[in-house]
Amino acid sequence: MSALEVPAAEPRIRLTFPGIARSEWLKLRTVRSTVWIAAVTFGVMVGLATFLSWGIKGIADTSEQPIPSATILTAGVTLAQLTLGVLGVLLVTGEYANGSIRATLSTVPRRPSVLAAKAIVAGLTTLVLAAVSVGAAFLASQPILATGGTAIDLADGEQVRAIVGGVLYLTLVTLFSVGIGAIVKHTAGAICVVVGVFFALPILVQIVQAIVNLDWLGQIHGYLPSVAGQQIMTVGGSGGFGSSLDPWAGLAVLAGYAALSLVTAFWVFNRRDD
Repeated sequence: MSALEVPAAEPRIRLTFPGIARSEWLKLRTVRSTVWIAAVTFGVMVGLATFLSWGIKGIADTSEQPIPSATILTAGVTLAQLTLGVLGVLLVTGEYANGSIRATLSTVPRRPSVLAAKAIVAGLTTLVLAAVSVGAAFLASQPILATGGTAIDLADGEQVRAIVGGVLYLTLVTLFSVGIGAIVKHTAGAICVVVGVFFALPILVQIVQAIVNLDWLGQIHGYLPSVAGQQIMTVGGSGGFGSSLDPWAGLAVLAGYAALSLVTAFWVFNRRDD
């Protein structure tokens, strides 16, 4: 009688963080909504910069104030923050909507690693997309601005800070949105929170402040995420974002909001029984 042959055990696959991040990147780039969001973001950033370049060229000769040309490249940030906020939300809530979050957490029980990988992938994707969009906006608008004598001077540190700051601002908005998506879990609800924070809240505070005329309410307005963060895109006092913070302090305030969103998301996500 021959001994019963026991099949050799298959070697266990070692799950590493780079592997988890690659799987999140695979999920992100193979979803159709990502392509649409990237296309809309690119179109808004480049199209608006080109359009405004023509407009500023027309008024450059009659304007008594210097034209803040660098802000043209970041003019599309206001709309792009909405599309990229949706990207950050969908990266988390999309899996809850189709139920694949259960498979993800079964494969990767270390929940903080899953959320960290999503945040890193979303942040790097936004950083690259925003940088490419701003670069294309520069190539499209610079020849137009040059004919009007308002070409962007890349040797001017203030203008470079505004351009780079626009890219960093969008990246922080996306990271904030990833955290909100993990906290809320529901796509529509999370998008409402992001839109409320970055669009509705500054307007609401301004309206209330105008009615009740309280100084402290006006100071709070300057520390709201979008108002403080957009200070990084001011050039020569231009922009009118309504904050007394200097550009880098304003961006640091937005970074604090993004960090608070992510830390809360890690805490909630790690204790949930999804």
